[in-house]
Amino acid sequence: MEFTSEEILCLTNLTSKQISLEELANNLAMNLDAVRRATNILQEKGLVDIEKKEASAYKLSKFGKLYLTEEFPEELILNKLKENISLNEFRKVLGDKSAFIFGYAMKNKLIEVVNGKVIQTNNLKDFGFEELHIALKEIDSGKELFDKKLIDNLLRMNLLEAFFKSDYFVLRNALGDKYSSLQIKKSVTYLTQEMLKSQDLTLVNFKPYNVVSEVESLSIGQYQPYSRFLNLVREKLVGMGFEEMPTDLITTEFYNFDIPFQPQNHPARTWTDTYSLKRPSTGELPDKDLVNAVKSAHENGGKTGSKGWGYTWSEDVAKKLMPAAHGTAYSARLLSQGVESPKRYFAFSRVFRPDVLDATHLSEFNQLEGFVVGKDISFKHLLGLLDQFAREIAGAEETMFTPCYYPFTEPSVSLHAKHPKLGWVELGGAGIFRPEFTETLGVKDRVIAWGLGVDRLAMFNLGIKDIRDLFSQKLEWLRNKSIIEKV
Repeated sequence: MEFTSEEILCLTNLTSKQISLEELANNLAMNLDAVRRATNILQEKGLVDIEKKEASAYKLSKFGKLYLTEEFPEELILNKLKENISLNEFRKVLGDKSAFIFGYAMKNKLIEVVNGKVIQTNNLKDFGFEELHIALKEIDSGKELFDKKLIDNLLRMNLLEAFFKSDYFVLRNALGDKYSSLQIKKSVTYLTQEMLKSQDLTLVNFKPYNVVSEVESLSIGQYQPYSRFLNLVREKLVGMGFEEMPTDLITTEFYNFDIPFQPQNHPARTWTDTYSLKRPSTGELPDKDLVNAVKSAHENGGKTGSKGWGYTWSEDVAKKLMPAAHGTAYSARLLSQGVESPKRYFAFSRVFRPDVLDATHLSEFNQLEGFVVGKDISFKHLLGLLDQFAREIAGAEETMFTPCYYPFTEPSVSLHAKHPKLGWVELGGAGIFRPEFTETLGVKDRVIAWGLGVDRLAMFNLGIKDIRDLFSQKLEWLRNKSIIEKV
Protein backbone atom coordinates (compact mmCIF):
# COMPACT_ATOMS: atom_id res chain seq x y z
CA MET A 1 0.00 0.00 0.00
CA GLU A 2 1.04 3.60 -0.55
CA PHE A 3 0.94 6.09 2.32
CA THR A 4 1.69 9.73 2.96
CA SER A 5 4.04 10.75 5.77
CA GLU A 6 1.04 11.75 7.90
CA GLU A 7 -0.66 8.39 7.35
CA ILE A 8 2.51 6.49 8.29
CA LEU A 9 2.91 8.58 11.47
CA CYS A 10 -0.69 7.99 12.52
CA LEU A 11 -0.64 4.28 11.70
CA THR A 12 2.61 3.58 13.53
CA ASN A 13 1.37 5.40 16.63
CA LEU A 14 -1.94 3.57 16.88
CA THR A 15 -2.37 0.28 18.71
CA SER A 16 -5.35 -1.90 19.53
CA LYS A 17 -6.09 0.45 22.45
CA GLN A 18 -8.54 3.26 21.73
CA ILE A 19 -7.27 6.82 21.67
CA SER A 20 -9.12 10.03 20.86
CA LEU A 21 -8.42 12.04 17.72
CA GLU A 22 -7.30 14.99 19.84
CA GLU A 23 -4.92 12.85 21.90
CA LEU A 24 -3.28 11.41 18.78
CA ALA A 25 -2.83 14.92 17.33
CA ASN A 26 -1.24 16.10 20.58
CA ASN A 27 1.06 13.06 20.79
CA LEU A 28 2.29 13.63 17.23
CA ALA A 29 2.34 17.45 17.51
CA MET A 30 0.29 17.52 14.31
CA ASN A 31 -2.54 19.70 13.14
CA LEU A 32 -5.91 18.18 14.15
CA ASP A 33 -7.32 18.46 10.61
CA ALA A 34 -4.25 16.73 9.16
CA VAL A 35 -4.71 13.83 11.60
CA ARG A 36 -8.41 13.66 10.79
CA ARG A 37 -7.70 13.47 7.04
CA ALA A 38 -4.98 10.84 7.47
CA THR A 39 -7.04 8.59 9.77
CA ASN A 40 -10.10 8.83 7.52
CA ILE A 41 -8.00 7.60 4.60
CA LEU A 42 -6.55 4.82 6.78
CA GLN A 43 -10.11 3.84 7.69
CA GLU A 44 -10.99 3.56 3.99
CA LYS A 45 -7.99 1.24 3.60
CA GLY A 46 -9.30 -0.92 6.44
CA LEU A 47 -6.36 -0.19 8.72
CA VAL A 48 -8.01 2.04 11.34
CA ASP A 49 -11.31 1.78 13.17
CA ILE A 50 -13.02 5.10 13.97
CA GLU A 51 -15.88 5.25 16.45
CA LYS A 52 -17.99 8.30 17.14
CA LYS A 53 -18.80 8.96 20.79
CA GLU A 54 -20.61 11.62 22.73
CA ALA A 55 -18.97 13.60 25.51
CA SER A 56 -20.81 15.68 28.08
CA ALA A 57 -19.47 18.36 30.35
CA TYR A 58 -21.06 18.69 33.76
CA LYS A 59 -21.38 21.30 36.44
CA LEU A 60 -22.70 21.12 39.98
CA SER A 61 -26.42 21.53 40.45
CA LYS A 62 -27.74 23.63 43.32
CA PHE A 63 -27.81 20.46 45.43
CA GLY A 64 -24.27 19.61 44.38
CA LYS A 65 -23.10 23.03 45.55
CA LEU A 66 -24.97 22.57 48.82
CA TYR A 67 -23.32 19.24 49.62
CA LEU A 68 -19.86 20.54 48.80
CA THR A 69 -19.70 21.77 52.37
CA GLU A 70 -22.63 20.06 54.06
CA GLU A 71 -23.27 16.41 54.88
CA PHE A 72 -25.86 14.36 53.02
CA PRO A 73 -29.06 13.68 55.01
CA GLU A 74 -28.19 9.97 55.22
CA GLU A 75 -24.70 10.87 56.34
CA LEU A 76 -26.02 13.18 59.04
CA ILE A 77 -28.36 10.54 60.44
CA LEU A 78 -25.64 7.87 60.46
CA ASN A 79 -23.24 10.22 62.22
CA LYS A 80 -25.70 11.66 64.72
CA LEU A 81 -28.10 8.79 65.30
CA LYS A 82 -25.76 6.27 66.94
CA GLU A 83 -28.57 4.62 68.84
CA ASN A 84 -32.32 4.76 69.10
CA ILE A 85 -33.36 8.13 70.51
CA SER A 86 -36.61 9.95 71.19
CA LEU A 87 -38.12 12.48 68.82
CA ASN A 88 -37.17 15.34 71.12
CA GLU A 89 -33.57 14.16 71.27
CA PHE A 90 -33.58 13.78 67.47
CA ARG A 91 -34.64 17.43 67.13
CA LYS A 92 -32.00 18.59 69.61
CA VAL A 93 -29.19 16.67 67.92
CA LEU A 94 -30.01 17.90 64.40
CA GLY A 95 -31.05 21.42 65.39
CA ASP A 96 -32.51 23.66 62.68
CA LYS A 97 -32.29 20.91 60.08
CA SER A 98 -34.29 18.41 62.08
CA ALA A 99 -37.65 19.09 60.38
CA PHE A 100 -36.21 18.70 56.87
CA ILE A 101 -34.07 15.67 57.76
CA PHE A 102 -36.97 13.96 59.53
CA GLY A 103 -39.32 14.51 56.58
CA TYR A 104 -36.70 13.38 54.06
CA ALA A 105 -35.78 10.29 56.09
CA MET A 106 -39.40 9.23 56.65
CA LYS A 107 -40.28 9.72 52.97
CA ASN A 108 -37.33 7.57 51.86
CA LYS A 109 -37.96 5.03 54.68
CA LEU A 110 -34.53 5.59 56.23
CA ILE A 111 -35.99 5.74 59.74
CA GLU A 112 -39.19 4.76 61.50
CA VAL A 113 -40.75 5.86 64.77
CA VAL A 114 -41.68 3.08 67.21
CA ASN A 115 -43.05 3.89 70.69
CA GLY A 116 -41.73 7.44 70.42
CA LYS A 117 -38.24 6.25 69.47
CA VAL A 118 -36.48 7.04 66.16
CA ILE A 119 -35.05 3.80 64.76
CA GLN A 120 -32.82 3.27 61.71
CA THR A 121 -34.05 0.97 58.92
CA ASN A 122 -32.07 -1.31 56.67
CA ASN A 123 -32.36 1.30 53.89
CA LEU A 124 -29.97 3.60 55.74
CA LYS A 125 -26.40 2.82 54.72
CA ASP A 126 -23.19 4.49 53.68
CA PHE A 127 -23.28 4.75 49.87
CA GLY A 128 -19.80 6.20 49.50
CA PHE A 129 -20.19 9.65 51.05
CA GLU A 130 -16.46 10.35 51.07
CA GLU A 131 -16.07 9.46 47.39
CA LEU A 132 -19.04 11.65 46.48
CA HIS A 133 -17.69 14.66 48.38
CA ILE A 134 -14.31 14.25 46.68
CA ALA A 135 -15.99 14.02 43.25
CA LEU A 136 -18.04 17.17 43.90
CA LYS A 137 -14.92 19.08 44.91
CA GLU A 138 -13.04 17.90 41.81
CA ILE A 139 -15.86 18.98 39.50
CA ASP A 140 -16.12 22.31 41.30
CA SER A 141 -12.38 22.88 40.73
CA GLY A 142 -12.77 22.20 37.00
CA LYS A 143 -11.41 18.66 36.91
CA GLU A 144 -13.06 16.29 34.44
CA LEU A 145 -14.53 12.99 35.66
CA PHE A 146 -14.21 9.83 33.56
CA ASP A 147 -15.84 7.30 35.90
CA LYS A 148 -19.17 6.71 34.14
CA LYS A 149 -20.66 4.84 37.09
CA LEU A 150 -19.81 7.70 39.45
CA ILE A 151 -21.19 10.28 36.99
CA ASP A 152 -24.44 8.32 36.61
CA ASN A 153 -24.74 8.14 40.40
CA LEU A 154 -24.24 11.90 40.78
CA LEU A 155 -26.78 12.58 38.04
CA ARG A 156 -29.29 10.21 39.66
CA MET A 157 -28.92 12.13 42.93
CA ASN A 158 -29.45 15.47 41.11
CA LEU A 159 -25.98 16.63 42.16
CA LEU A 160 -24.85 17.28 38.58
CA GLU A 161 -26.34 18.82 35.49
CA ALA A 162 -25.00 18.61 31.94
CA PHE A 163 -24.36 21.98 30.34
CA PHE A 164 -22.52 21.02 27.15
CA LYS A 165 -22.55 18.03 24.83
CA SER A 166 -20.21 17.32 21.95
CA ASP A 167 -19.14 14.49 19.68
CA TYR A 168 -15.64 13.11 19.60
CA PHE A 169 -13.91 10.27 17.79
CA VAL A 170 -11.80 7.42 19.16
CA LEU A 171 -9.35 5.50 16.99
CA ARG A 172 -7.56 2.18 17.12
CA ASN A 173 -5.37 0.19 14.78
CA ALA A 174 -7.60 -2.37 13.07
CA LEU A 175 -4.64 -4.75 12.67
CA GLY A 176 -3.62 -4.50 16.30
CA ASP A 177 0.19 -4.48 16.44
CA LYS A 178 0.67 -6.21 13.06
CA TYR A 179 1.05 -3.04 11.00
CA SER A 180 4.83 -3.73 10.69
CA SER A 181 4.04 -6.62 8.33
CA LEU A 182 2.57 -4.19 5.82
CA GLN A 183 4.66 -3.25 2.83
CA ILE A 184 4.65 0.52 3.28
CA LYS A 185 5.45 2.67 0.27
CA LYS A 186 5.64 6.42 0.75
CA SER A 187 3.67 8.69 -1.58
CA VAL A 188 3.82 12.46 -2.04
CA THR A 189 0.96 14.93 -2.05
CA TYR A 190 2.46 17.96 -3.81
CA LEU A 191 4.23 18.50 -7.10
CA THR A 192 7.22 20.76 -6.42
CA GLN A 193 9.58 22.75 -8.61
CA GLU A 194 12.49 20.54 -7.51
CA MET A 195 10.66 17.44 -8.76
CA LEU A 196 10.20 19.04 -12.15
CA LYS A 197 13.90 19.92 -12.34
CA SER A 198 15.56 16.80 -11.01
CA GLN A 199 13.26 13.80 -11.17
CA ASP A 200 11.52 11.65 -13.64
CA LEU A 201 7.87 12.12 -12.59
CA THR A 202 7.09 8.55 -13.57
CA LEU A 203 9.16 7.42 -10.57
CA VAL A 204 7.23 9.53 -8.06
CA ASN A 205 4.26 7.98 -6.24
CA PHE A 206 1.57 10.62 -6.00
CA LYS A 207 -1.20 10.25 -3.46
CA PRO A 208 -4.58 9.57 -5.12
CA TYR A 209 -7.40 11.85 -3.98
CA ASN A 210 -10.91 10.66 -3.20
CA VAL A 211 -13.30 13.37 -4.32
CA VAL A 212 -16.56 11.45 -3.90
CA SER A 213 -16.58 10.43 -0.23
CA GLU A 214 -18.93 12.26 2.10
CA VAL A 215 -17.34 14.70 4.52
CA GLU A 216 -18.52 15.97 7.87
CA SER A 217 -21.03 18.80 7.49
CA LEU A 218 -20.02 22.25 8.69
CA SER A 219 -22.37 24.61 10.52
CA ILE A 220 -21.40 27.98 9.09
CA GLY A 221 -23.01 31.34 9.65
CA GLN A 222 -26.04 31.99 7.47
CA TYR A 223 -29.24 33.99 7.27
CA GLN A 224 -32.16 32.99 9.42
CA PRO A 225 -34.53 31.34 6.84
CA TYR A 226 -37.43 33.75 7.39
CA SER A 227 -35.12 36.77 7.35
CA ARG A 228 -33.63 35.54 4.08
CA PHE A 229 -37.13 35.09 2.64
CA LEU A 230 -38.05 38.70 3.50
CA ASN A 231 -34.88 39.98 1.83
CA LEU A 232 -35.69 38.02 -1.32
CA VAL A 233 -39.24 39.41 -1.38
CA ARG A 234 -37.81 42.91 -0.98
CA GLU A 235 -35.44 42.33 -3.92
CA LYS A 236 -38.33 40.99 -6.00
CA LEU A 237 -40.57 44.00 -5.32
CA VAL A 238 -37.80 46.51 -5.98
CA GLY A 239 -37.12 44.68 -9.25
CA MET A 240 -40.82 45.11 -10.11
CA GLY A 241 -40.49 48.88 -9.71
CA PHE A 242 -41.80 49.25 -6.15
CA GLU A 243 -40.35 51.76 -3.70
CA GLU A 244 -40.17 50.88 0.01
CA MET A 245 -41.94 53.26 2.37
CA PRO A 246 -40.97 53.97 6.00
CA THR A 247 -42.78 52.31 8.92
CA ASP A 248 -42.95 52.71 12.71
CA LEU A 249 -44.17 50.38 15.44
CA ILE A 250 -46.35 53.05 17.11
CA THR A 251 -48.86 55.31 15.40
CA THR A 252 -51.95 57.34 16.23
CA GLU A 253 -55.49 56.19 15.54
CA PHE A 254 -55.63 59.11 13.12
CA TYR A 255 -53.35 57.30 10.64
CA ASN A 256 -54.39 53.78 11.58
CA PHE A 257 -58.16 54.33 11.37
CA ASP A 258 -59.35 57.87 10.67
CA ILE A 259 -57.59 58.70 7.40
CA PRO A 260 -58.54 55.22 6.03
CA PHE A 261 -62.16 56.20 6.72
CA GLN A 262 -62.87 53.73 9.50
CA PRO A 263 -65.51 55.26 11.83
CA GLN A 264 -64.60 55.86 15.45
CA ASN A 265 -67.46 53.66 16.65
CA HIS A 266 -66.36 50.70 14.52
CA PRO A 267 -66.02 47.47 16.60
CA ALA A 268 -62.52 46.84 15.14
CA ARG A 269 -61.33 49.91 17.08
CA THR A 270 -62.22 48.41 20.46
CA TRP A 271 -59.87 46.63 22.89
CA THR A 272 -60.98 43.23 21.60
CA ASP A 273 -59.39 43.84 18.18
CA THR A 274 -56.56 46.31 18.80
CA TYR A 275 -53.99 47.26 21.41
CA SER A 276 -53.55 50.75 22.84
CA LEU A 277 -50.54 52.45 24.41
CA LYS A 278 -50.72 53.09 28.15
CA ARG A 279 -47.83 55.58 28.52
CA PRO A 280 -47.91 57.94 26.71
CA SER A 281 -51.52 57.45 25.72
CA THR A 282 -51.84 60.24 23.14
CA GLY A 283 -49.78 61.79 20.36
CA GLU A 284 -49.89 64.85 18.11
CA LEU A 285 -52.10 65.32 15.06
CA PRO A 286 -50.75 66.81 11.79
CA ASP A 287 -51.67 70.22 10.36
CA LYS A 288 -55.16 71.55 10.97
CA ASP A 289 -56.25 71.55 7.33
CA LEU A 290 -55.69 67.79 7.01
CA VAL A 291 -57.40 67.11 10.33
CA ASN A 292 -60.45 69.19 9.34
CA ALA A 293 -60.64 67.45 5.94
CA VAL A 294 -60.68 64.02 7.63
CA LYS A 295 -63.24 65.25 10.18
CA SER A 296 -65.50 66.51 7.40
CA ALA A 297 -65.18 63.24 5.43
CA HIS A 298 -66.31 61.22 8.47
CA GLU A 299 -69.18 63.51 9.41
CA ASN A 300 -70.71 64.39 6.01
CA GLY A 301 -68.41 63.08 3.25
CA GLY A 302 -66.57 66.36 2.78
CA LYS A 303 -65.87 67.18 -0.88
CA THR A 304 -65.91 63.53 -2.01
CA GLY A 305 -69.62 63.29 -2.86
CA SER A 306 -70.13 60.80 -0.02
CA LYS A 307 -72.61 61.14 2.86
CA GLY A 308 -69.91 60.20 5.38
CA TRP A 309 -70.69 58.21 8.52
CA GLY A 310 -73.03 60.79 10.02
CA TYR A 311 -71.57 61.16 13.53
CA THR A 312 -69.52 63.74 15.45
CA TRP A 313 -65.84 63.01 14.89
CA SER A 314 -63.51 63.45 17.90
CA GLU A 315 -59.91 64.70 17.82
CA ASP A 316 -59.31 63.16 21.25
CA VAL A 317 -60.01 59.68 19.89
CA ALA A 318 -57.82 60.32 16.83
CA LYS A 319 -54.86 61.32 19.07
CA LYS A 320 -54.73 57.97 20.88
CA LEU A 321 -51.46 56.08 20.43
CA MET A 322 -51.43 52.41 19.52
CA PRO A 323 -49.17 49.71 18.12
CA ALA A 324 -50.03 49.61 14.42
CA ALA A 325 -52.90 47.19 13.73
CA HIS A 326 -52.31 47.04 9.97
CA GLY A 327 -49.92 48.36 7.36
CA THR A 328 -52.56 50.69 5.92
CA ALA A 329 -51.53 53.15 8.65
CA TYR A 330 -48.25 53.71 6.80
CA SER A 331 -49.93 53.96 3.42
CA ALA A 332 -52.21 56.61 4.92
CA ARG A 333 -49.26 58.59 6.28
CA LEU A 334 -47.37 58.49 2.97
CA LEU A 335 -50.45 59.41 0.93
CA SER A 336 -51.15 62.35 3.28
CA GLN A 337 -47.62 63.65 2.60
CA GLY A 338 -48.10 63.48 -1.19
CA VAL A 339 -47.04 60.80 -3.68
CA GLU A 340 -46.07 60.69 -7.34
CA SER A 341 -48.40 59.18 -9.92
CA PRO A 342 -47.98 56.67 -11.41
CA LYS A 343 -45.97 55.02 -8.64
CA ARG A 344 -45.70 51.74 -6.72
CA TYR A 345 -44.99 51.50 -2.99
CA PHE A 346 -44.55 48.65 -0.49
CA ALA A 347 -43.52 48.10 3.13
CA PHE A 348 -42.87 45.28 5.56
CA SER A 349 -44.80 46.43 8.61
CA ARG A 350 -44.76 44.92 12.09
CA VAL A 351 -48.39 44.87 13.24
CA PHE A 352 -50.14 43.86 16.46
CA ARG A 353 -53.57 42.36 17.12
CA PRO A 354 -54.94 40.46 20.13
CA ASP A 355 -55.49 37.23 18.18
CA VAL A 356 -55.51 33.78 19.76
CA LEU A 357 -52.25 32.02 18.91
CA ASP A 358 -52.59 28.98 16.66
CA ALA A 359 -50.98 27.45 13.56
CA THR A 360 -51.95 30.40 11.34
CA HIS A 361 -52.30 33.32 13.80
CA LEU A 362 -49.89 35.40 15.87
CA SER A 363 -50.60 38.44 18.01
CA GLU A 364 -47.50 40.15 16.57
CA PHE A 365 -46.78 39.50 12.91
CA ASN A 366 -45.45 40.97 9.67
CA GLN A 367 -47.61 42.38 6.91
CA LEU A 368 -46.67 43.09 3.32
CA GLU A 369 -48.41 46.42 2.74
CA GLY A 370 -48.46 48.10 -0.62
CA PHE A 371 -50.34 50.28 -3.07
CA VAL A 372 -50.15 51.43 -6.67
CA VAL A 373 -51.39 54.87 -7.70
CA GLY A 374 -52.21 55.72 -11.31
CA LYS A 375 -54.90 56.91 -13.70
CA ASP A 376 -55.41 53.79 -15.78
CA ILE A 377 -55.21 51.00 -13.19
CA SER A 378 -58.23 48.82 -12.46
CA PHE A 379 -59.48 46.09 -10.16
CA LYS A 380 -58.20 43.49 -12.65
CA HIS A 381 -54.69 44.88 -12.27
CA LEU A 382 -55.03 44.31 -8.52
CA LEU A 383 -56.17 40.70 -8.95
CA GLY A 384 -53.28 40.03 -11.30
CA LEU A 385 -50.76 41.45 -8.83
CA LEU A 386 -52.17 39.40 -5.96
CA ASP A 387 -52.08 36.19 -7.99
CA GLN A 388 -48.49 36.96 -9.00
CA PHE A 389 -47.50 37.52 -5.36
CA ALA A 390 -49.04 34.24 -4.24
CA ARG A 391 -47.46 32.18 -7.01
CA GLU A 392 -44.02 33.78 -7.40
CA ILE A 393 -43.32 34.81 -3.80
CA ALA A 394 -45.11 32.11 -1.83
CA GLY A 395 -44.81 29.34 -4.39
CA ALA A 396 -48.56 28.65 -4.20
CA GLU A 397 -49.98 26.54 -7.02
CA GLU A 398 -53.67 27.35 -6.47
CA THR A 399 -55.18 30.74 -5.59
CA MET A 400 -58.72 31.90 -4.97
CA PHE A 401 -60.42 35.29 -4.55
CA THR A 402 -63.49 35.92 -2.41
CA PRO A 403 -65.45 39.17 -1.98
CA CYS A 404 -65.18 40.82 1.43
CA TYR A 405 -65.69 44.14 3.18
CA TYR A 406 -63.19 46.71 4.46
CA PRO A 407 -64.20 50.25 5.54
CA PHE A 408 -61.47 51.85 3.42
CA THR A 409 -61.70 49.91 0.11
CA GLU A 410 -64.48 49.35 -2.42
CA PRO A 411 -64.60 46.90 -4.07
CA SER A 412 -62.68 44.64 -1.69
CA VAL A 413 -61.28 41.16 -2.10
CA SER A 414 -59.64 38.50 0.02
CA LEU A 415 -56.75 36.41 -1.35
CA HIS A 416 -56.55 32.70 -0.50
CA ALA A 417 -53.96 30.07 -1.41
CA LYS A 418 -54.05 26.30 -0.96
CA HIS A 419 -51.50 25.00 1.54
CA PRO A 420 -50.52 21.34 1.05
CA LYS A 421 -51.23 20.53 4.72
CA LEU A 422 -53.55 23.27 6.02
CA GLY A 423 -55.80 23.55 2.98
CA TRP A 424 -57.06 26.97 1.92
CA VAL A 425 -55.36 29.76 3.90
CA GLU A 426 -56.28 33.45 3.76
CA LEU A 427 -53.19 35.49 2.85
CA GLY A 428 -54.71 38.95 3.20
CA GLY A 429 -57.12 41.55 1.94
CA ALA A 430 -57.04 44.10 -0.87
CA GLY A 431 -59.16 46.55 -2.81
CA ILE A 432 -59.42 50.04 -4.30
CA PHE A 433 -59.11 52.85 -1.76
CA ARG A 434 -62.41 54.70 -1.39
CA PRO A 435 -62.67 58.36 -2.49
CA GLU A 436 -63.31 59.32 1.16
CA PHE A 437 -59.76 58.07 1.81
CA THR A 438 -57.81 59.30 -1.21
CA GLU A 439 -59.68 62.43 -2.35
CA THR A 440 -59.69 63.74 1.23
CA LEU A 441 -55.87 63.68 0.97
CA GLY A 442 -55.92 65.39 -2.43
CA VAL A 443 -55.10 62.21 -4.40
CA LYS A 444 -57.24 62.25 -7.55
CA ASP A 445 -55.89 59.12 -9.27
CA ARG A 446 -57.06 55.62 -8.46
CA VAL A 447 -55.17 53.68 -5.77
CA ILE A 448 -55.21 49.88 -5.58
CA ALA A 449 -53.88 48.49 -2.29
CA TRP A 450 -53.30 45.29 -0.33
CA GLY A 451 -52.20 44.06 3.06
CA LEU A 452 -50.88 40.50 2.94
CA GLY A 453 -49.72 38.33 5.81
CA VAL A 454 -46.13 37.87 4.67
CA ASP A 455 -45.66 35.35 7.50
CA ARG A 456 -48.22 33.14 5.77
CA LEU A 457 -46.52 33.67 2.42
CA ALA A 458 -43.33 32.42 4.06
CA MET A 459 -45.15 29.33 5.37
CA PHE A 460 -45.78 28.28 1.79
CA ASN A 461 -42.24 28.99 0.65
CA LEU A 462 -40.58 27.29 3.62
CA GLY A 463 -43.00 24.37 3.64
CA ILE A 464 -44.05 24.68 7.28
CA LYS A 465 -47.49 24.14 8.76
CA ASP A 466 -47.19 26.20 11.98
CA ILE A 467 -46.59 29.95 11.70
CA ARG A 468 -44.73 29.94 15.03
CA ASP A 469 -41.96 27.86 13.45
CA LEU A 470 -40.88 30.95 11.48
CA PHE A 471 -39.32 32.23 14.70
CA SER A 472 -37.97 28.84 15.79
CA GLN A 473 -34.76 28.60 17.82
CA LYS A 474 -34.17 24.97 16.81
CA LEU A 475 -30.59 24.84 15.53
CA GLU A 476 -31.20 21.90 13.18
CA TRP A 477 -34.03 23.77 11.43
CA LEU A 478 -32.06 27.03 11.27
CA ARG A 479 -29.01 25.30 9.80
CA ASN A 480 -30.70 23.02 7.30
CA LYS A 481 -33.87 24.78 6.15
CA SER A 482 -33.64 25.85 2.53
CA ILE A 483 -35.96 28.32 0.84
CA ILE A 484 -37.21 28.55 -2.72
CA GLU A 485 -35.13 31.37 -4.14
CA LYS A 486 -37.16 31.79 -7.29
CA VAL A 487 -38.65 34.87 -5.66
